[in-house]
Amino acid sequence: MRYGPAHEDRRASADRTSQEAGAARRRGVSDDGPSDPARELERYERLFASRASGMRSSAMRDLMAITARPDVISLAGGLPDTSTFPAERFAKLMAHIAVDSTARALQYGPTEGMSDAADCIVEVMAAEGTFVHPDDLIITTGGQQVIDLVCKALIDPGDVVIAEAPTYPGAVPSFGAYQADVVQIEMDSDGMPIDELEATLDRSSSTRSRTSRTRVG
Repeated sequence: MRYGPAHEDRRASADRTSQEAGAARRRGVSDDGPSDPARELERYERLFASRASGMRSSAMRDLMAITARPDVISLAGGLPDTSTFPAERFAKLMAHIAVDSTARALQYGPTEGMSDAADCIVEVMAAEGTFVHPDDLIITTGGQQVIDLVCKALIDPGDVVIAEAPTYPGAVPSFGAYQADVVQIEMDSDGMPIDELEATLDRSSSTRSRTSRTRVG
């Protein structure tokens, strides 16, 4: 059976419409507008690891969303006032790197960190009375990476982690991501009350199996 040009045009138009609809579904957009992200997420729920079921939006993420506002200077997250940064000095340093060390600055480096940075840290720590060898240091992108590495190396599912309350807001979600049971102890003017810590340790030891462990962080 032969079809005329009009039929071929309608068929091509239908194919384009179908392709566009499929692309929209992949982007989470329907004919009625953007779809509900929660409903879209449910489609992939069975693919997530079991530990993802306990993950929630962290206080650190919510805090960073607030500090992104230009009218806010937050002391809660330990963020410095950017107006105090020495802009001219940074500009000179960046210009020096661009001229003399562009390839090294933009290339992947050793996972334990650049040796020059490690030497500087050793020097600063020595000036403060702590003496370490460069081979005993790991340069990280910040405290959050350190917490993740410690959790990865030391925490098993079901381990109890005792933390101060309040504590660093990025720590508790990291502990939870590795399926630890986090118990927080309220601070007083002298820090963590030792009697409450001992009582918490006793309760944790009596309610946990022999295979679970308690850590104080």
